[in-house]
Amino acid sequence: RTGRGGSSAPAPERGTAAPPRTPSPSGPPTTGGRAVEGSWVGTTDGRPVSLTVKGGRAVVLAEAHVCQGVATGPATALDLTLACDGGYTARTSGAARITGTSLTVDWAGGAKDKLTAAAPPKD
Repeated sequence: RTGRGGSSAPAPERGTAAPPRTPSPSGPPTTGGRAVEGSWVGTTDGRPVSLTVKGGRAVVLAEAHVCQGVATGPATALDLTLACDGGYTARTSGAARITGTSLTVDWAGGAKDKLTAAAPPKD
C-alpha cells in the first residue's frame, strides 16, 4: 500500500514548494506609437532640433549631437530613452506628447522641444 490518498508519489517536503508563477505578459510591449511615427522638426532656443520615430526606435539631432534609442508608449505619447554622442545628456530621457498638430518633448535634462511634422520630400 502507498499510504493515504492512494498515490505512489512521495509527499512534498515542507518548505520546498515551488514559488508561485508570475503571469507572463499577454502580448509584446507597446512600442513607437503610430501617430507619433515619422519626422518632426522645430527650433529650441534658436537652434534646430529634429526627431524621427519609426518602429519603436528614435533618433534626435540637436545642438550638433546625435542621440538614438527606443521609443515606447501608446499612439499619442511616447517615452524616449536615448544614448547620445560626445557625452551629451540634455536629451537622453524624455516624454513626447501630441497636442493638436505639434509634438512636445519634455526632456529630463531640462530642454523642452515643440516640434511639427516634417513635410514629406518633394519628387
